[in-house]
Amino acid sequence: MSRESYRQVLPALELSIERFTDAVPDDGAWYLLRAGEELGRYRSLKAAQEGWREVLYEASWRPPESQVDTAEVRRREQMERWARNRAG
Repeated sequence: MSRESYRQVLPALELSIERFTDAVPDDGAWYLLRAGEELGRYRSLKAAQEGWREVLYEASWRPPESQVDTAEVRRREQMERWARNRAG
């Protein structure tokens, strides 16, 4: 069994999945935590992520809309085209 630590975090909800970290028992299980409180203990990462999705659904959480700087996107595309054309 790999003893590599794992931590997946969503700060907006104080939600995390952790394994082999200081916040959870050293038993190889995957833990779903909210604000440090254990919501669940799972045998697999996949099962823990299912629990994670349930919490997101129950909280009606949606990722914030990103603000895309269209001028910056166009500038980068122009630079990429210039580099490709220059390379031949």
